[in-house]
Amino acid sequence: MAKRSKARPNNEHLSVNLFSSSERRGHYEYRVAVGCVIPCLSRWNVKLEDAKVLDLGCGSGGVVVALAEQGAKCLGLDHNNSHIRQARLMALDRGVDVKFVHANALYLEQLGLALESQQFDLIILSEFLEHLVNIRQVAETLSRLKNYLVTTGHIYASFPPWFNPFAGHQAGWPVIRYIPWFHLIPNSLKYVIAPRHAEQYLEFAHELNHLTITSFEKIVEELPLVIIKRELFHLRPEFGVRYGVPTVRSAIGRIPILREITTTGAFYLLRHSENE
Repeated sequence: MAKRSKARPNNEHLSVNLFSSSERRGHYEYRVAVGCVIPCLSRWNVKLEDAKVLDLGCGSGGVVVALAEQGAKCLGLDHNNSHIRQARLMALDRGVDVKFVHANALYLEQLGLALESQQFDLIILSEFLEHLVNIRQVAETLSRLKNYLVTTGHIYASFPPWFNPFAGHQAGWPVIRYIPWFHLIPNSLKYVIAPRHAEQYLEFAHELNHLTITSFEKIVEELPLVIIKRELFHLRPEFGVRYGVPTVRSAIGRIPILREITTTGAFYLLRHSENE
């Protein structure tokens, strides 16, 4: 049985810059898990009790700790040592047994060494895929991950499509966070609009791979995976945690261009295609 969790982190832990420390990041991730990931998995009838779960790119552990509180047997993997240390502290503080591994999932060889021959009922890719080097690596990573999935297992994937107003991950940046599509304007204008932050932001944004709904679904179609659930949001559930705004589902999911520029969150449940 899952242990009874302590009182959940409240809004006092959140600030304008949600990621100013590993601790703040962890509290934010936890609230996202409770308010978004777990309800989504519940709607999709994905069982967590006693499920073996991998959270790839687990950050400071908030999501995987929340899943462990639901009775899942969890492994979190991240390349950032400070995040892993904070994740272990959070798991200890909340009284759940979670294993954490320091490894860089950008390198498939490291991923293979870290996971060895383990298999999972559920693999979590929450706000992770858009940080891979390029679209090709998204395909390679998904192809590799299916080998760590049990026959009846699922992959949960969520990401902000590249052409939406805030796909540039502006939330933690002064000035920039208020400007929709900032990531798409010419770099010279970025320096005019935010001269104190533009250079550092460009270094960060260079890590984003421009993943779109169309490119992601094409990748899945070409792999032995199948989409069994999809939810698109104009205002994704995470915005409720960040800004206290209501969640708004997409009403134009069938119109490709409008779908790409108005969807701030795309959520998917995948499984082996042979189980369709």
